[in-house]
Amino acid sequence: MSQTVRRLVGNDYSFGQSRANLATGLESVVQRCKTRLMQFQGEWFLDVNSGTAWAQVLGRRYEPSELHSLVLERIRSTEGVLSVESLTVSFNHDTRSALVLVTINSVYGSATLSENISVLE
Repeated sequence: MSQTVRRLVGNDYSFGQSRANLATGLESVVQRCKTRLMQFQGEWFLDVNSGTAWAQVLGRRYEPSELHSLVLERIRSTEGVLSVESLTVSFNHDTRSALVLVTINSVYGSATLSENISVLE
Protein backbone atom coordinates (compact mmCIF):
# COMPACT_ATOMS: atom_id res chain seq x y z
CA MET A 1 0.00 0.00 0.00
CA SER A 2 1.62 3.24 -1.16
CA GLN A 3 0.77 6.09 1.17
CA THR A 4 2.57 8.94 -0.59
CA VAL A 5 0.44 11.50 -2.42
CA ARG A 6 1.09 14.95 -3.82
CA ARG A 7 0.01 17.65 -1.33
CA LEU A 8 -2.83 19.96 -2.19
CA VAL A 9 -2.61 23.75 -2.10
CA GLY A 10 -6.20 24.90 -2.06
CA ASN A 11 -7.71 22.16 -4.20
CA ASP A 12 -4.83 21.78 -6.66
CA TYR A 13 -1.67 19.69 -6.56
CA SER A 14 1.53 21.40 -5.40
CA PHE A 15 4.74 21.36 -7.42
CA GLY A 16 8.22 22.88 -7.36
CA GLN A 17 9.45 21.95 -3.90
CA SER A 18 10.58 18.37 -4.45
CA ARG A 19 9.73 16.14 -1.46
CA ALA A 20 8.08 19.02 0.39
CA ASN A 21 5.21 18.60 -2.08
CA LEU A 22 4.56 15.05 -0.90
CA ALA A 23 2.30 13.94 1.94
CA THR A 24 2.83 10.62 3.68
CA GLY A 25 1.34 8.66 6.53
CA LEU A 26 -1.73 10.03 8.29
CA GLU A 27 -1.70 13.24 6.22
CA SER A 28 -1.92 11.22 3.00
CA VAL A 29 -4.90 9.18 4.27
CA VAL A 30 -6.79 12.35 5.23
CA GLN A 31 -6.02 13.89 1.85
CA ARG A 32 -7.23 10.75 0.06
CA CYS A 33 -10.53 11.02 1.94
CA LYS A 34 -10.87 14.65 0.92
CA THR A 35 -10.07 14.12 -2.75
CA ARG A 36 -12.35 11.07 -2.98
CA LEU A 37 -15.24 13.11 -1.61
CA MET A 38 -14.52 15.98 -3.99
CA GLN A 39 -14.44 13.76 -7.09
CA PHE A 40 -17.83 13.63 -8.79
CA GLN A 41 -18.97 10.32 -10.20
CA GLY A 42 -18.43 10.30 -13.96
CA GLU A 43 -15.85 13.09 -14.15
CA TRP A 44 -12.80 10.85 -14.62
CA PHE A 45 -12.86 9.63 -18.22
CA LEU A 46 -10.84 6.48 -17.48
CA ASP A 47 -13.42 5.24 -14.96
CA VAL A 48 -16.81 6.96 -15.16
CA ASN A 49 -18.07 4.84 -12.23
CA SER A 50 -15.42 6.27 -9.94
CA GLY A 51 -16.28 9.25 -7.78
CA THR A 52 -18.92 10.37 -5.30
CA ALA A 53 -22.51 10.12 -6.55
CA TRP A 54 -23.53 13.58 -5.32
CA ALA A 55 -26.02 14.12 -8.17
CA GLN A 56 -27.83 10.85 -7.50
CA VAL A 57 -28.37 11.67 -3.84
CA LEU A 58 -29.03 15.39 -4.18
CA GLY A 59 -30.67 15.39 -7.61
CA ARG A 60 -34.04 14.26 -6.27
CA ARG A 61 -35.83 14.72 -2.96
CA TYR A 62 -33.08 15.20 -0.38
CA GLU A 63 -32.78 12.42 2.20
CA PRO A 64 -30.19 13.10 4.93
CA SER A 65 -29.75 9.37 5.62
CA GLU A 66 -28.83 8.71 1.96
CA LEU A 67 -26.29 11.52 2.00
CA HIS A 68 -24.80 10.20 5.26
CA SER A 69 -24.57 6.66 3.82
CA LEU A 70 -22.96 7.92 0.61
CA VAL A 71 -20.25 9.85 2.44
CA LEU A 72 -19.70 7.08 5.00
CA GLU A 73 -19.16 4.44 2.30
CA ARG A 74 -16.84 6.71 0.31
CA ILE A 75 -14.64 7.34 3.35
CA ARG A 76 -14.68 3.74 4.58
CA SER A 77 -13.47 2.52 1.19
CA THR A 78 -10.50 4.90 1.17
CA GLU A 79 -7.14 3.18 1.22
CA GLY A 80 -5.63 3.33 4.71
CA VAL A 81 -8.91 3.95 6.59
CA LEU A 82 -9.61 1.31 9.23
CA SER A 83 -12.82 2.77 10.68
CA VAL A 84 -14.98 5.87 10.90
CA GLU A 85 -15.40 6.97 14.51
CA SER A 86 -17.80 9.85 13.91
CA LEU A 87 -19.43 11.46 10.91
CA THR A 88 -21.62 14.51 10.52
CA VAL A 89 -22.86 15.58 7.10
CA SER A 90 -25.05 18.60 6.54
CA PHE A 91 -26.29 19.99 3.26
CA ASN A 92 -26.83 23.70 2.63
CA HIS A 93 -29.55 24.11 -0.01
CA ASP A 94 -28.72 27.78 -0.65
CA THR A 95 -25.04 27.27 -1.44
CA ARG A 96 -25.44 23.69 -2.70
CA SER A 97 -22.58 22.53 -0.51
CA ALA A 98 -22.09 19.68 1.90
CA LEU A 99 -20.22 20.16 5.14
CA VAL A 100 -18.48 16.95 6.16
CA LEU A 101 -16.95 16.50 9.60
CA VAL A 102 -15.41 13.08 10.09
CA THR A 103 -13.03 11.40 12.53
CA ILE A 104 -11.24 8.36 11.16
CA ASN A 105 -8.92 5.69 12.47
CA SER A 106 -6.28 4.83 9.92
CA VAL A 107 -3.28 2.56 9.74
CA TYR A 108 -1.31 5.62 10.96
CA GLY A 109 -3.58 6.78 13.79
CA SER A 110 -6.64 9.01 14.22
CA ALA A 111 -7.46 12.24 12.40
CA THR A 112 -10.33 14.63 11.87
CA LEU A 113 -11.31 16.09 8.53
CA SER A 114 -13.62 19.07 8.16
CA GLU A 115 -14.43 19.93 4.56
CA ASN A 116 -17.04 22.06 2.84
CA ILE A 117 -17.64 20.52 -0.59
CA SER A 118 -19.42 22.38 -3.35
CA VAL A 119 -21.77 19.96 -5.05
CA LEU A 120 -22.80 22.25 -7.90
CA GLU A 121 -22.60 20.64 -11.31
